[in-house]
Amino acid sequence: MSLRLLWSGERLLLKIQSIISIPQGLIFGLFRPKTPLPEGFIYGQGSLKGRRLYLAKAENTACEVIAVHNALTFSGVPSSYESVRSAFMSSGALTLWPLGFFGGNPYSIKRVLKRFGISARAIPPKKIEDEIGKIGPACLIISFFNPGSLSLHTVFCELRGRDLYAYNLFSGSRSPQKIEVGKMRRQIVRAWALSEDRLSEVGRALQ
Repeated sequence: MSLRLLWSGERLLLKIQSIISIPQGLIFGLFRPKTPLPEGFIYGQGSLKGRRLYLAKAENTACEVIAVHNALTFSGVPSSYESVRSAFMSSGALTLWPLGFFGGNPYSIKRVLKRFGISARAIPPKKIEDEIGKIGPACLIISFFNPGSLSLHTVFCELRGRDLYAYNLFSGSRSPQKIEVGKMRRQIVRAWALSEDRLSEVGRALQ
C-alpha cells in the first residue's frame, strides 16, 4: 500500500473525528506542571519536557497546541500553553486514538482559534503560494505529514515579505525557520490563514 494512500486514509479519519468533536479533559488537571513556561513564543516543543497533553507527553505531541499558542501570541491575544491545551480539550480537538497520544486534530484548529476570537479560513495546499502572492495572509497554521511517515507536524508560520518562517519546525528549534511550501505541497494536510483583524501592531511590523 502506497504512502499517499495511507495519508488519504488518515486525512479521512481526522475529518470524521473533527466532525464528531467529543470534549476531553476529565483528568487534565492532574498534570499541571509546578513551574510556568516563560511568556512569548514557543520555538521548540522540546521545551515542554515534563508537561502533558492529556495523557501524552507534550514534548512528543503538542505541536498543534504550540502552533495555536504562537498564533495567538503573534496576534496580541493573551495566551499560555495551559490555556490553549485546555481549549483543545474542551473543544474535542485532540485525537482520540487514544486521548491525545497523536496530538491535536488539524481539522479542528479553526474551532479552537474561534474560542480566542480569532477567525481562520482553510486554504487548499495547491493554492498556498498563490494566496501568499496575491493577498499575503499575515500568518498561517500548516499541518503536514513528516517525510516518509504517517506522523503529523503542525507549525505556526509568519509571512515575511513573500517568505514563510515556521515556529517549532524542529523540537530543538530556537528561532523561526524558513520553509518552502512548494516542496511539501503533497504532504500538507491542512492550512489555515488567520484573519488580520486581530493582529497586533508588533505582528504587523514583522511583516
